Amino acid sequence: MQLAIDEVGAPRILFAAAASALTKPFGVHGIFYRLAGRQAAAIDGPTSYTIPPYNTSATLGPRDPAGAARAIAAAIGAPVAIIDANDAGCAVLGTSPGVDRRFVQRLFADNPLGQAREQTPVCVVREVTWPSDRELPAEPRRRLTPP
Repeated sequence: MQLAIDEVGAPRILFAAAASALTKPFGVHGIFYRLAGRQAAAIDGPTSYTIPPYNTSATLGPRDPAGAARAIAAAIGAPVAIIDANDAGCAVLGTSPGVDRRFVQRLFADNPLGQAREQTPVCVVREVTWPSDRELPAEPRRRLTPP
């Protein structure tokens, strides 16, 4: 929580916490992160099932994900998206030109790169022709989580 306060300020965190406490009894989830903002939502807390040192340390989200995506795209000559995917869904943090944010969010909604010891920080996505005799995957359910 201290990292979130350092990232976005105590007033915003207190406001988000109060709003979350008021809405959660009514079944509305995700308000805290929506109000606290992307920088707070991108903080990864330590979990026992991740690789060291991330099993004991919290990690901040990238400071300028859109700038980083543009720089990487320029270096490799292909569009880039920087995402925060976990077991709760996917947030597109930044993209270079030529990236369909909604497509990326749908593609990584179920976190195919994994959440534990997979160590897959990079994924290459390429365009393929979808077979006409197969149905496209369903849209992910809409929920109140970080944008």
